[in-house]
Amino acid sequence: MARSYATVGQMITYAYEQVARSRATGATVPQNRRFRALTGSLVEYMMMSPRSRDAFVQVLLGGSLDLGNVVASASASERRPDLSARILPPDGADDDGARLLIALGIGGPVPTARVERLVQRLGDSSRSRLLLIQRKVDSPARDDSDAVADRRVSSSTWEKVRGKLAKEDSAHADLWRTIGDIGLTAGLPVVQLPVHPFTLLNSPEIAMEFRAHLDVFHAACRAALGVTPRFSTRADQPYPLLQAGDSRGRWGLRFAEVFNGSPTIVVRNGRVLHPLGVALPDDAQDHAAWEKVRADLRAQRGNRTGTPPKHRPMIGVPANPEIEPVRRLLWSVMNPVLLAEHGFVLAPAKHQPLLTASTLALRLERPEDPDGITYTITVGGQREWSSLVPRVQREASALLPAEEYAVAPRRGWSSSEFVWEVHRALYSLTVPVRRLHRAERAAARTTDQGHTQSRTGE
Repeated sequence: MARSYATVGQMITYAYEQVARSRATGATVPQNRRFRALTGSLVEYMMMSPRSRDAFVQVLLGGSLDLGNVVASASASERRPDLSARILPPDGADDDGARLLIALGIGGPVPTARVERLVQRLGDSSRSRLLLIQRKVDSPARDDSDAVADRRVSSSTWEKVRGKLAKEDSAHADLWRTIGDIGLTAGLPVVQLPVHPFTLLNSPEIAMEFRAHLDVFHAACRAALGVTPRFSTRADQPYPLLQAGDSRGRWGLRFAEVFNGSPTIVVRNGRVLHPLGVALPDDAQDHAAWEKVRADLRAQRGNRTGTPPKHRPMIGVPANPEIEPVRRLLWSVMNPVLLAEHGFVLAPAKHQPLLTASTLALRLERPEDPDGITYTITVGGQREWSSLVPRVQREASALLPAEEYAVAPRRGWSSSEFVWEVHRALYSLTVPVRRLHRAERAAARTTDQGHTQSRTGE
């Protein structure tokens, strides 16, 4: 094979320079827009090669098109395609203005409203095409909108870019696989943390201290708010929120990033204000001061729209340096954005388990599952915690019995490998449910066929 300057490094360098010169940079530009600008420039680089352009059209559009230059958008605006090109007319035919427009779904599906706007840009030519590229999980099986129903609209996936397209254009396979990986993962939380899951989650000392901090947080919520905390189910949250309060302008408490030695944080309107000022009470003086804090919190319970608890000197022993890495690792396991990759959504707030003296848990659902089937990720299970190894469970329902696995990290696993294995174990619990779905669909088809034959006989 001939040597080529078309390498992964050259491609990324080209895309970086294009984005740096574009209007998709700056702190105020949404993350999704920056990633679309980057990915669009990567695809533009590849489409400069006639061989790669032909493979792209063949694999993702299922045919052949004679294209002009493929150009990425300089702004990555929602109102414009991420890439566009003229579709040249056949020999001897008049130019009818046909165009190929490409919209990229990064971190989620291409919005239907955006598809509708782009369809209007296709013009009157029947040869124009709009190609949507998004993750398989974001590609709906059916969309009733008129724009998506337009026969000039096609949909493909980043999985196909990484797999089939890389195989078709084998000389540039590494480049297509890189683009596919970026399309699949851009915008997702990064869980490659500088921690050793095997050591952290199997340490009885760390488990007991983590449980003790949860106990302080639980007691503070009961004193300040009169409620027991649980995971929030806000639709727009990019990470788990174990909290109580913090709604309608009222302050609340959150178990979050260790701040000045304590993970119990005062928040208002989603913003971290300061630590509550209580770590782990140790001696009699610490416990007396902690009791005074709880009394003050109870006194403020009826006025949470006013001044939140003041920032006070820390009471007790500050958190071990390993408590925050453990929290980040467990929060990655329970991250709603990562769980959505496997089809899971958070169960409604009223169905979320409360933080108890023995367990920390998150309840999940899958929209395509029958009503009543739920899943949980749980840490703990008894009053004295000896490890922080999570368990995944499909809870008992009228259709299926309960099924549960503990997912213990192996030596040498990175944080991302561990989180992936937990989510894979959770997804494996859906296999019996999906079998039920298939059996129900087969029975429905058989019934429909029987009705059809009966009407034919009549």
